[in-house]
Amino acid sequence: SGSETIPYGIEVPVFGQVSFPFLLPDGDGKVHYKLNGDICSNGSFSRRRKWKVYTTPHAHTDIGYTHRQWEVAERMCRNIDTALDMLKGNQKDHFAYIIDSTWHLEEYINSRSDERVQELLMAIAAGKLGVPWNYVDILTQLPTLEGLIHNGDFTDRFLERIGLIADRADIVDVASATMSYPAVLAGSGVKYLLHADNQDRGPFRLNGELHRHSPFWWISPDGSRVLTWLARMYCELKKVCGSPASVEAAERGLELWLMDYERDNYAPDAVILYGQEADNTDLDIRSGAFMAHWDEVIEYPKLIPSNGSAFFDYIMKFADTFEEYSGDEGAYWEDGAASSIKETMAVRRAEAGIRCSEILDSLAILHSPKLKFPIQNYQEAWKRVLLYEEHTWGAYLSGSDPEALLQREQWAVKEHMANQAEQWRDRLLTQSASKISLMWNNNSREVVIYNPYSFPVEGTVEVEIAPNESIYDAMNREALWEEKSKSQNLVLAVLWVNSLPPFSYRRYVLENKNESNRGGEISCITARDCECLDNDWYHVEINTKEGTIISLYDKELGLELAGGNTLGQVLYAYGGEGTTLMGNHPGLSKEGAIVKPCFKPNTAEKVTSAVGTCVIIKGNAEQGEIKVTIKLPQNEKNLWLEYVYDKKETDQIEAVYIDFPFAIADTSRILSDSQIGWVDWHSDVLPGACKEWLPLQTSVLMRGENCDIQIASPDIYLFTVGKPVEGSWNSEIETRGHRIYSYVLNNYWRTNYKGNQGGQISFRYAITSAKTISYERAYRFGWEKRQGLIAQRMSYQEFRGEIPKVYQNDTMGCLLHVNSENVVVSTIRGSKDGKGLILRLQETGGYQGDIRIDFGENRLEEIIETDHLERSKKQLYIYSGNKIEITLKPWEVATYKFILK
Repeated sequence: SGSETIPYGIEVPVFGQVSFPFLLPDGDGKVHYKLNGDICSNGSFSRRRKWKVYTTPHAHTDIGYTHRQWEVAERMCRNIDTALDMLKGNQKDHFAYIIDSTWHLEEYINSRSDERVQELLMAIAAGKLGVPWNYVDILTQLPTLEGLIHNGDFTDRFLERIGLIADRADIVDVASATMSYPAVLAGSGVKYLLHADNQDRGPFRLNGELHRHSPFWWISPDGSRVLTWLARMYCELKKVCGSPASVEAAERGLELWLMDYERDNYAPDAVILYGQEADNTDLDIRSGAFMAHWDEVIEYPKLIPSNGSAFFDYIMKFADTFEEYSGDEGAYWEDGAASSIKETMAVRRAEAGIRCSEILDSLAILHSPKLKFPIQNYQEAWKRVLLYEEHTWGAYLSGSDPEALLQREQWAVKEHMANQAEQWRDRLLTQSASKISLMWNNNSREVVIYNPYSFPVEGTVEVEIAPNESIYDAMNREALWEEKSKSQNLVLAVLWVNSLPPFSYRRYVLENKNESNRGGEISCITARDCECLDNDWYHVEINTKEGTIISLYDKELGLELAGGNTLGQVLYAYGGEGTTLMGNHPGLSKEGAIVKPCFKPNTAEKVTSAVGTCVIIKGNAEQGEIKVTIKLPQNEKNLWLEYVYDKKETDQIEAVYIDFPFAIADTSRILSDSQIGWVDWHSDVLPGACKEWLPLQTSVLMRGENCDIQIASPDIYLFTVGKPVEGSWNSEIETRGHRIYSYVLNNYWRTNYKGNQGGQISFRYAITSAKTISYERAYRFGWEKRQGLIAQRMSYQEFRGEIPKVYQNDTMGCLLHVNSENVVVSTIRGSKDGKGLILRLQETGGYQGDIRIDFGENRLEEIIETDHLERSKKQLYIYSGNKIEITLKPWEVATYKFILK
């Protein structure tokens, strides 16, 4: 509204910039200026906003890396002690603290006095200490849907004692995330996500610059959304305000840092300055004094200590102005888990099996009131899974100095988590199946098969029987089975099981038959170049000298599916030291690796049995030996490939791939399943997402012009499109095509992840095809291959009293009646309060669908819709006392609690 003259007496250089400070009166609107003197110019500028900068001091939690895991736990506990002391001191009004995972709170509760724990709870309740939803900072592409949900269990139980729920989750350090995460978070009561990623080997932010659009709504396939802030880094207070922070450094740092938000399309007058300390470091107590001093001398920007959630709560009044983004971030960091592929595969098996045992345990409870769900066992099992899938694998020198004691001891802990997860799986599956199998009176030795899914499943199972036994079905006919191997006292049998209805069991009788020999007809075919396999659906031709499939002909479609002579070929990638394979660092060579076939067969044999026909090829390979089994089942439309790689351990830079070229169009869409829905990697990605290697839960789905092809990958969870990994770090890679590579293993990380790997590495694939493969069909195929039917051998049992009706059939029974095409039961498990069972449903086809559940003789007291962590939302109507019908939206995941009368 007025004018002011400001003299400036500075020497103008011949070349360069001139800057000088001046005081500007407060006001609104644009400021017009005119420069007179050696420099003449005029124009206008806008005043800086009166910014509110929410600070969130914290130290990032790596469970390992810098120190041994249990030292890390104590360090993080000491940081909480420091924070609580600061909150009691004279700087309490200028300080708040947050943690980015709640793992170490277990240790805090166990190692601190009751008075200290009470102080912690009071600080949380007062909003001065922020606690996230997530138990661990996880690689979100690795867990199943149930694993992602269980990551919120511990925090929920911890906060329950003070009547709070976590409304914020964190992804810190990790530069990748699944598109399913917003749905899991929103379904668990979480509204906000703080995402601060490391750009080393994960340039998600650099490639996509999505931080310049923060905050944004991140939307899942089902329409769920969380308000997300993508930070530039996770120790911003020191990066922006100095280390230690000072008013002088902060004035300049904040001026530069806030420039990104001084734009018309950023509506709020608030931002968040995320984090303070690096990995596992001590909390700098000087930050409180800095904040207090700043508050004394600076009016704006105003620094506001925050628990993280307070920032989001404030900016929600601008919610309608924020952009919306949907899609996947890819798997930038998940490739590191392939450096310990044996343990990663074990945890994949564990996670799928634990879910099945949850269901079997719950089905047993439906028919035996004396049983209860062993929830503590399952909590421990899920913790072991999550602690393996947490983003820290080992020490900072794991690749450069793998023999260092620091690395060996950290890896021993991580390996132990994987081993424990698998042991919990085996224990829980055995116990849950036994609770059912021991209900009835066996007349003889039996094999019992369980379907733990809400849809029909067929396939093979493995079970041990005596050498002189054979397996018979209900009609007293010998079942279809073959001998896989034999020990001194037992035979490992592979049994074919016809389609078993949802949540059903089938009983087979074992009888002595001394002349039975089910090993199959074996013929040596070493000298042949080509061997053929046939069933009703496929004709397969195998080059036994190369160990590859040269023809895969679909008889139903009349189409050749093999796109060359290398289908199933094993490739070994040599070298890469000093190249961009090792990281997205400037100055590195882009030469990449040399990728060559590495399998040289020397023997081959053909085995024909009642279950199917296979060709087994053995030979030498780089760093070891390989056995490849190419099997065409007798009774189902798929082709199995099984690999056993006896590999020497080496520190040399390496990677292994399996080649899958198909005779479909170069423009074919390539999809893989996320925890919720399917990702089309050409279109369903966030800006900057990793596209050089891609994750899957069970399968890759290739949609061609004339047919669809599904490659189920039960064990290996990564693949590439078009070519092996080159280290381009380019998020614009073409992800349509006719060829994929299963990305089996690598040791490209020189830090954190394991630097070498060896031993017996076994992995499998199942290929099927059809004119069109619907999403719900693909879901079923993928999961029945990742974790199929459950088999148990039962010995003779004495009569045990009254047998429930559902167990009285000598041949089979249905434990829960379910009917749906596209809605599946993700799990049934005991409720945390012990007063009912939790039923989780998932829509798998991408369209609205119904599921009907008949509890049979069980009468329902009530059924309540809850969130994923079992907090009640509304009560449902029950039909006829024992039936319910529920409708789900496309891709929706819904959770219910039901109580039986």
